[in-house]
Amino acid sequence: RYSLAILFYALVFMASQGMFIISNPRETWVLFWLPLGIALSKGLAEKR
Repeated sequence: RYSLAILFYALVFMASQGMFIISNPRETWVLFWLPLGIALSKGLAEKR
């Protein structure tokens, strides 16, 4: 369950930010992408 959500999150991040997932995260990464990833993973967990 969570592995697919994390994979999707990583693919979206790599497509928008570059090839490294956690190389030098800025404030924008923490404030936007991290909550989005958590929300997506919770949404997938609730559907199952």
